[in-house]
Amino acid sequence: DPSWYDKVMIPLPKLPSPWRIVQDRVTAFSDEHVELASGEVLETDAVVIATGAKHAPLTPQGYEGPQAWEELRGRIAAASSILFVGGGPIGLELAGEIRHAFPDVEITIVERQDALLKRFTNPKFGQALIKRLRQLGILLELETAVERLPQSGEPFEGEVGNKRASFDLAFASVGAKPNTEGLAESVGAARTQRGLVDVDAQLLIKGTRSVFAAGDI
Repeated sequence: DPSWYDKVMIPLPKLPSPWRIVQDRVTAFSDEHVELASGEVLETDAVVIATGAKHAPLTPQGYEGPQAWEELRGRIAAASSILFVGGGPIGLELAGEIRHAFPDVEITIVERQDALLKRFTNPKFGQALIKRLRQLGILLELETAVERLPQSGEPFEGEVGNKRASFDLAFASVGAKPNTEGLAESVGAARTQRGLVDVDAQLLIKGTRSVFAAGDI
């Protein structure tokens, strides 16, 4: 809905009290404080790390901001077939939104794993998601690879599994990378081999007393 373009961002100065917004970069943290690049030290009772992850852009190259989403919406509206390479959360969400807004478009999701969201959820949720996608008429091809990653927002033609196929529009929804690189000195061994932060059942970073992690890290 284009009317939401100007509503999805909240200007920082308008956030309600008692929040304090500090625009800076964290250089180190511990159970008691956070150190900023400016030299300021914030004393803390608890710290929540929510730096998110980097995702491959879904909008066409050469466009930014609302213009990018308006251009993408036009391309989606004109497409009769759309391919998603990768069954990650961002791509699945966009596929569902497209199905809702454009019920007649043919949507195909290709995933190399034998399940969806295998890294993020339990198997029962993944199976329920597969069932729901198929109920929506979305073609799901598991344990299937493509010859190359598509350029998001552009047409695609190439090998999909063992056959050649073409799509009016394609998206690469793979390769999310957690933003934890700068946390190495503070988190240390609490990072996994994939770069994720290792937490317990309460989201407390292992090896700390009051530092928590939330989101895609």
